[in-house]
Amino acid sequence: MPGSATPIGVQITFFRKRIDSTHTLSQQLAAKHLVFAHAAIAIPPGVSGHTNSLHHSQRTARWNEVLQQAPAPTHSAYPTAWVSSERLDVGIVNADGVWHFSSAQSTGSTTTRFFAGVHSAGPKAFKLTLQADTTQPPVLQGNHGLSQKGPDPQDTSWYTTHPQLRLSAALSLDGNTRQLLGRGWLDHEWSHGFMPTGAVGWDWVGFNFDDGSALTAFQLRGTASDALWRGGSWRAAGALAQSFQPADIVFEPGKAWQSPRTGISYPVFWRLRTPQGVFEVRPVMADQELDSRQSTGTIYWEGLCGLYRVQNGQATRVAWGYLEMTGYGQAIRI
Repeated sequence: MPGSATPIGVQITFFRKRIDSTHTLSQQLAAKHLVFAHAAIAIPPGVSGHTNSLHHSQRTARWNEVLQQAPAPTHSAYPTAWVSSERLDVGIVNADGVWHFSSAQSTGSTTTRFFAGVHSAGPKAFKLTLQADTTQPPVLQGNHGLSQKGPDPQDTSWYTTHPQLRLSAALSLDGNTRQLLGRGWLDHEWSHGFMPTGAVGWDWVGFNFDDGSALTAFQLRGTASDALWRGGSWRAAGALAQSFQPADIVFEPGKAWQSPRTGISYPVFWRLRTPQGVFEVRPVMADQELDSRQSTGTIYWEGLCGLYRVQNGQATRVAWGYLEMTGYGQAIRI
């Protein structure tokens, strides 16, 4: 929930994966689709009432194209997922309760409202409910929403971004509930598999600038840590979005952090060169590694960062956002 003060980071992600090998089966319980969900809360140093910590949880369930809305009862001993084919509405139900993400738009309104709710159990339990309203039109990444992800014309995804969301949330953590206000970011991306041949992972950033602008940048990395493809976009406040070409973006890795749990080393500091200038990506805390081996089977780093414009030897923070890095421990598979 970035703002002008020391921010708290919240991340909620839902994934759906189609299982091709089961689609010829007629059994009602055949797992033709799997739905995964990840959630993380980053409490950086300096946040009043909390110690520096990372809280995260994950869920997984099957969806057989029958459930289009939340099933009843809301608690089930067997994990179940629903996905709507008519609007953005997805969720997972298990014995602990419901994780969900949905959208709504009032008649005659240009504002879309998003809703989400997640919770976890255990020693680092948390509960988060949030509401997010659009303040700008969506950014259609790439060519009217078709985002190139590699040199092959088939390496594409449909990719829509909602930057500069106005967020309000309730976070229950460490026995306390606090109200949060800030700015958010929503990516909606889908494809048949956009990883180019030879790619092991990607680096991605999305930043909401204090002045209302928005920056997206990403690179797909090969086995030798070379960039196979780069892209992204820039939209100044009140202007039209500009798409980046591969030569427009340069990611330069800086200081690395090694996870004490997995031994994986991540370049958590970056220098980013764009047509809008040179920036430094600095995490609010180094440990924002997410171990999702119980759901998507991957380990990756995704966390809240500040973006600093580098000019005349000075670095000034101009934005808050997120950095995601995959494929550093082993090649990611989608």
